Amino acid sequence: MKKKILGLLIAVVALVSTIGVGFASWVITQDASKDMTAQINVEQVVDRRIALTMEWKDGKSEFNFTSPSAEAQTSGWLKVLAIPASGDNAETLKAANLSVTLVMTIKNSEDSDSTANLDISVDGIEALLSAVNGDNGDYLELKAVKLVHGSDSTDLTLKEGKYGFNDDITVNSTSNTVAYQLQMVFGWGDHFGNENPYTFYNAKTGSAETETDSGITWADDAKTALTALYNALGRQISISVAVNPVA
Repeated sequence: MKKKILGLLIAVVALVSTIGVGFASWVITQDASKDMTAQINVEQVVDRRIALTMEWKDGKSEFNFTSPSAEAQTSGWLKVLAIPASGDNAETLKAANLSVTLVMTIKNSEDSDSTANLDISVDGIEALLSAVNGDNGDYLELKAVKLVHGSDSTDLTLKEGKYGFNDDITVNSTSNTVAYQLQMVFGWGDHFGNENPYTFYNAKTGSAETETDSGITWADDAKTALTALYNALGRQISISVAVNPVA
């Protein structure tokens, strides 16, 4: 069975507020026939009281809807093999990874406490679930999209197909730094008994041709379900983060 790695590219855009001031000119006219022009030049204003850096926790930036191991699995009737098995074009197998965490560090350059507005938008999750699950069954589920700060945890709100967070935060002058974690976690759906498909199917008694309660064989059930998971390939989840100082 051909094994595909369903990695989701996550694009991150960090937006730090800048205030641009354009150029203007005065045109001064007199009764004389000569026109005089005075031009006003000003410097751009950039607010750097708050700085934002981001990185992936443990270097994990992909969702892999794959088997539990990065090694070829040859036991059981549902196998996991690289296609082709060797050579320059051989696929690289990856172990399943259903969660990623984006670590955001916000730094205050002031000697006093600073207040900033933190705005986060996550797009693409609902489209992914719709593409994978559709009318075929519950193959994937979303377990969490949350913002963690210390012992506090806040679920992002779903609105118009996007998950979002918007609130004012305080970066105190003592540490000058505050850290947040954006956690996104998927889980295997009810169709697989909430476990990895490789484990689920190979635990079934009988063979691939044994019929399920629905009257189809486990082989056909696996083909339908794993083909649906393949619809995740190439989809994106985009995250935008903006931190703006509050006057």
